[in-house]
Amino acid sequence: MIANIEIIPKEQLSGFKFADEDVLSDLSKRNIRYAWLKKAERLGNSYKGKVKMVFKSKLGKIYSVETTIWAIMDDYVALKGGISVPIKAVLDIEF
Repeated sequence: MIANIEIIPKEQLSGFKFADEDVLSDLSKRNIRYAWLKKAERLGNSYKGKVKMVFKSKLGKIYSVETTIWAIMDDYVALKGGISVPIKAVLDIEF
């Protein structure tokens, strides 16, 4: 578990500045992250289930948001309400 996580509402993500570089340096961890995101996408589309998504801001601060993931695109996670988060900023997904 990551310490010092600030929990924010999904609505605060509009205009948010995310990390510029991928927060996961290991390729195997990136592959696991993608698999978890796809699982979260299925949960969101099939059952409207929410997950806790942990991500890093441009300034290096760690945040968490509880949300429904609607789609995983090449570089972004699409959330309900037209909000998107760069995949490279996502540190963890908790179910």
